[in-house]
Amino acid sequence: MNQNEILGQPETEQDNSWGPVQQNGGRRKVSYGLHYTIMILAILLIVVIQGVPLIQGLLMSLKDFHPGRGLLSSPWAGLRNYTDLFTNHEFLKAMGLTLGMNVEYLLFSSVIVFGAALAISGISSARVKEWIVSLLVLPFFIPTAVLAMLALNVWGSASHSSALDALANPEYFTLTVLLLRLVQYGGIPLLVALIAISARQAAIRQDMPHGSVSYWTSTVAPAARAVGATTVLQLAYLLSSNPELIFVLASPLMERAHGGIDFFIIIEGVVGVDFSLSSAAWIIRFILQLLLMVAVYFLIRGLLVKDLFPQPEDGVGRTFGGSRLAGVIVASTGVASVLAILYLMYLRPHLSALPGEMTVGNALPLPSFATYLFGAMLLSVLTAMIAAVLAYPLTVKRLHGGMLYRLALIFALCASGGISIHQYYAFQQLGLINTMIPILITGLNPVAAAFVLKSLFNSRYAPLKKQAELEGRGEVETFFTLFIPKTWKSIFALSVLQFVSVWNTALPSWLYSSRPIYRSPVGNMLMFQQAWTGGSPFIYLLSGIVALPPLILFFIFRKWLVRSVLSKGLVKS
Repeated sequence: MNQNEILGQPETEQDNSWGPVQQNGGRRKVSYGLHYTIMILAILLIVVIQGVPLIQGLLMSLKDFHPGRGLLSSPWAGLRNYTDLFTNHEFLKAMGLTLGMNVEYLLFSSVIVFGAALAISGISSARVKEWIVSLLVLPFFIPTAVLAMLALNVWGSASHSSALDALANPEYFTLTVLLLRLVQYGGIPLLVALIAISARQAAIRQDMPHGSVSYWTSTVAPAARAVGATTVLQLAYLLSSNPELIFVLASPLMERAHGGIDFFIIIEGVVGVDFSLSSAAWIIRFILQLLLMVAVYFLIRGLLVKDLFPQPEDGVGRTFGGSRLAGVIVASTGVASVLAILYLMYLRPHLSALPGEMTVGNALPLPSFATYLFGAMLLSVLTAMIAAVLAYPLTVKRLHGGMLYRLALIFALCASGGISIHQYYAFQQLGLINTMIPILITGLNPVAAAFVLKSLFNSRYAPLKKQAELEGRGEVETFFTLFIPKTWKSIFALSVLQFVSVWNTALPSWLYSSRPIYRSPVGNMLMFQQAWTGGSPFIYLLSGIVALPPLILFFIFRKWLVRSVLSKGLVKS
């Protein structure tokens, strides 16, 4: 069925109805007034929220900054901080390590995910396959700090020694990071690949109901394209090093370069108190990452959209071809690793005696837990609503100024990535250090959610929006009678993901608060674990408690999350 049939109009009539709008730019601008209003307000908001701190960071990198003298009164240093960085062995090593680890992860995960997709696609039952993939996606909802601490405690218990001492070996450290990242994020590209296989095979059944098709055409090719597309997507984050994972696994005595560029930026600024050098390193990383994001965006937009958003299947349906035995073996291995994580958090603590001198309330203060829970829920709902508004102008493909708007959003997405010392300085100037506000705010990301929502809507309902415009329905009416009704489940699912992002954060607590009452529950658990010497079972118990809210949400809204947002959304992995 082509687009004209969907619209219910013959091709010539559709062309005539669109002609005046395409030829009259003035009329198009008037008819898209709401879209332009949203665009202008969003760009102004980005300038205030992201642009001002970024200018502060750029200025800080060009000065010999002294906190006591303030930013404006500190003497100029020109480009000295940048020249120092490019002669700084630790900085160059940190950049090289970040690139190397990410390339290794992309190659490693791509091969594993591709092989797993081919194997699991051989399982004939759609329901069984969907639950397998759901379980493999589940670690995405567990805080990174929790997974890292579980790994440390298991490793320490197995070797009867300090896991941190073993991780001082770069080879062990790299392998541990690769495996933990694969466990946490590998389920998402696997889901995309399986949906691509299912979509391709559904199309084959429709076009050739009685014909024979090769395994390569029906399974291998769509899986390869989907895995390749998700790999390209992850190239946008080639200079991100998952700082929370590095922070938990890294020894306090580890050299700055060993943890990658994010670790270098944080330690140089916070521990070394060299704000100027830290800001210069962040600016360099920001520029390179922005260029990568823009390049990846245009590449995906031009060539890989269909591989990331396959149609017409919604889920990992029944497929044909492949080895059922291989699927069972691969699925069992992956599911067993997830069940082992759940065992450590929810069964292992009750199989041995817990320390009598320590209670959960000491490690996870109830007022802090409840306040953070309420704050994360409220901000996540508000952020999803903002994402819906930001996404609406993106649903118009030929909107004048639309590309500038997209680039502004990409700029904001890149500027909000990671923790920067100028962000800390901005919160300090506002008197927000040792409060819960910066910890909550740093986990929110309406821009990424806006791109996801736009992609979900356009992949299914773009013809309906064009039809509404042809009928002369107003923008406000279309927003509330078409866009919101068609995307409300995705908006709700995105609010769940926003909650998970805010709830699972740990590193901002270490940076912005020295008081347990103002930390996130995961942050309090991280601080407690670093000081606790009483054994693993109590750490397992705390891990299960702090991971419980996102896991409950996952199981309640599993279908919305797995079938829609995670399978077709551009999630950072």
